[in-house]
Amino acid sequence: MVGWLGLCLAGWQLVWRLCVTTAPVTPDGALEPAEAATQPADGGSELGHLSAQVAARRAVRYFGWCFFILAAAMLIGLLPAMLVFLLGYLRMEAREGWKMTLAVGLGAWVTAYLLFHQLLRVPWPTAVLGDLLPGLRSVGLTNLL
Repeated sequence: MVGWLGLCLAGWQLVWRLCVTTAPVTPDGALEPAEAATQPADGGSELGHLSAQVAARRAVRYFGWCFFILAAAMLIGLLPAMLVFLLGYLRMEAREGWKMTLAVGLGAWVTAYLLFHQLLRVPWPTAVLGDLLPGLRSVGLTNLL
Protein backbone atom coordinates (compact mmCIF):
# COMPACT_ATOMS: atom_id res chain seq x y z
CA MET A 1 0.00 0.00 0.00
CA VAL A 2 2.77 2.42 0.92
CA GLY A 3 4.68 1.57 -2.25
CA TRP A 4 1.69 2.29 -4.46
CA LEU A 5 1.06 5.58 -2.66
CA GLY A 6 4.69 6.57 -3.16
CA LEU A 7 4.53 5.62 -6.84
CA CYS A 8 1.35 7.68 -7.32
CA LEU A 9 2.86 10.70 -5.57
CA ALA A 10 6.06 10.43 -7.63
CA GLY A 11 3.98 10.27 -10.81
CA TRP A 12 1.98 13.29 -9.71
CA GLN A 13 5.18 15.23 -9.04
CA LEU A 14 6.51 14.28 -12.48
CA VAL A 15 3.34 15.49 -14.21
CA TRP A 16 3.37 18.67 -12.12
CA ARG A 17 7.00 19.41 -12.98
CA LEU A 18 6.53 18.77 -16.70
CA CYS A 19 3.17 20.49 -17.17
CA VAL A 20 2.96 23.32 -14.65
CA THR A 21 5.42 26.19 -14.80
CA THR A 22 5.90 28.64 -12.01
CA ALA A 23 7.74 31.89 -12.70
CA PRO A 24 8.63 34.47 -10.08
CA VAL A 25 6.14 37.32 -9.92
CA THR A 26 6.44 40.80 -8.45
CA PRO A 27 3.76 42.11 -6.06
CA ASP A 28 2.10 43.98 -8.95
CA GLY A 29 1.83 40.75 -10.98
CA ALA A 30 4.70 41.31 -13.45
CA LEU A 31 7.15 38.51 -14.18
CA GLU A 32 10.75 38.89 -13.15
CA PRO A 33 12.69 37.43 -16.11
CA ALA A 34 16.15 38.14 -14.71
CA GLU A 35 15.43 36.25 -11.51
CA ALA A 36 13.68 33.45 -13.39
CA ALA A 37 16.72 32.97 -15.63
CA THR A 38 19.01 32.45 -12.64
CA GLN A 39 16.80 29.91 -10.89
CA PRO A 40 17.29 26.25 -11.83
CA ALA A 41 14.14 24.79 -13.40
CA ASP A 42 14.28 21.65 -11.28
CA GLY A 43 14.39 23.15 -7.80
CA GLY A 44 18.10 23.55 -7.30
CA SER A 45 19.83 20.47 -8.70
CA GLU A 46 22.27 20.48 -11.57
CA LEU A 47 19.76 18.96 -14.02
CA GLY A 48 18.10 22.21 -15.03
CA HIS A 49 19.80 22.15 -18.43
CA LEU A 50 17.79 19.07 -19.49
CA SER A 51 14.94 19.55 -21.91
CA ALA A 52 11.46 18.37 -20.99
CA GLN A 53 11.77 15.53 -23.52
CA VAL A 54 14.98 14.22 -21.97
CA ALA A 55 13.51 14.50 -18.47
CA ALA A 56 10.35 12.68 -19.59
CA ARG A 57 12.39 9.94 -21.29
CA ARG A 58 14.44 9.44 -18.12
CA ALA A 59 11.27 9.33 -16.03
CA VAL A 60 9.73 6.72 -18.31
CA ARG A 61 12.87 4.58 -18.04
CA TYR A 62 12.86 4.97 -14.25
CA PHE A 63 9.20 4.00 -13.91
CA GLY A 64 9.80 1.14 -16.34
CA TRP A 65 12.39 -0.26 -13.93
CA CYS A 66 9.95 0.24 -11.04
CA PHE A 67 7.22 -1.68 -12.84
CA PHE A 68 9.76 -4.34 -13.84
CA ILE A 69 10.68 -5.13 -10.24
CA LEU A 70 7.00 -5.21 -9.24
CA ALA A 71 6.13 -7.62 -12.07
CA ALA A 72 9.22 -9.74 -11.44
CA ALA A 73 8.39 -9.93 -7.72
CA MET A 74 4.93 -11.26 -8.56
CA LEU A 75 6.34 -13.77 -11.05
CA ILE A 76 9.50 -15.11 -9.38
CA GLY A 77 9.34 -13.77 -5.81
CA LEU A 78 10.60 -10.66 -4.05
CA LEU A 79 14.17 -11.66 -3.22
CA PRO A 80 14.93 -13.28 -6.60
CA ALA A 81 13.39 -10.24 -8.32
CA MET A 82 15.59 -7.97 -6.24
CA LEU A 83 18.69 -9.80 -7.46
CA VAL A 84 17.57 -9.68 -11.11
CA PHE A 85 16.66 -6.00 -10.75
CA LEU A 86 19.97 -5.04 -9.16
CA LEU A 87 22.03 -6.89 -11.75
CA GLY A 88 19.98 -5.57 -14.66
CA TYR A 89 19.79 -1.98 -13.46
CA LEU A 90 23.45 -1.69 -12.56
CA ARG A 91 24.60 -3.28 -15.80
CA MET A 92 22.18 -1.70 -18.29
CA GLU A 93 21.05 1.59 -16.78
CA ALA A 94 24.05 2.59 -14.66
CA ARG A 95 26.47 1.02 -17.19
CA GLU A 96 28.68 -0.45 -14.49
CA GLY A 97 31.24 -3.12 -15.28
CA TRP A 98 30.55 -6.76 -14.43
CA LYS A 99 32.88 -6.71 -11.43
CA MET A 100 31.07 -3.78 -9.78
CA THR A 101 27.63 -5.07 -10.84
CA LEU A 102 28.21 -8.49 -9.30
CA ALA A 103 29.85 -7.08 -6.16
CA VAL A 104 27.03 -4.63 -5.40
CA GLY A 105 24.17 -6.81 -6.64
CA LEU A 106 25.23 -10.01 -4.91
CA GLY A 107 26.38 -8.15 -1.79
CA ALA A 108 23.05 -6.40 -1.35
CA TRP A 109 21.11 -9.56 -2.15
CA VAL A 110 23.08 -11.77 0.25
CA THR A 111 22.66 -9.14 2.98
CA ALA A 112 18.89 -8.95 2.39
CA TYR A 113 18.63 -12.76 2.25
CA LEU A 114 20.54 -13.29 5.49
CA LEU A 115 18.74 -10.49 7.33
CA PHE A 116 15.16 -11.01 6.20
CA HIS A 117 14.99 -14.68 5.27
CA GLN A 118 17.39 -16.29 7.72
CA LEU A 119 17.50 -13.97 10.74
CA LEU A 120 14.04 -12.35 10.82
CA ARG A 121 12.20 -15.26 9.11
CA VAL A 122 10.01 -12.94 7.02
CA PRO A 123 7.13 -14.88 5.45
CA TRP A 124 7.41 -14.07 1.74
CA PRO A 125 4.32 -13.80 -0.43
CA THR A 126 3.94 -16.63 -2.90
CA ALA A 127 5.00 -16.07 -6.50
CA VAL A 128 3.45 -17.31 -9.72
CA LEU A 129 6.47 -19.54 -10.40
CA GLY A 130 6.13 -21.10 -6.95
CA ASP A 131 2.45 -21.77 -7.63
CA LEU A 132 3.25 -23.40 -10.98
CA LEU A 133 6.13 -25.48 -9.59
CA PRO A 134 5.35 -26.07 -5.87
CA GLY A 135 8.21 -28.54 -5.56
CA LEU A 136 10.66 -25.63 -5.74
CA ARG A 137 9.41 -24.34 -2.40
CA SER A 138 10.75 -27.39 -0.59
CA VAL A 139 14.32 -27.08 -1.96
CA GLY A 140 16.72 -25.01 0.22
CA LEU A 141 17.43 -21.67 -1.43
CA THR A 142 14.48 -21.86 -3.83
CA ASN A 143 11.95 -21.80 -0.99
CA LEU A 144 11.76 -18.04 -1.63
CA LEU A 145 9.14 -18.70 -4.31
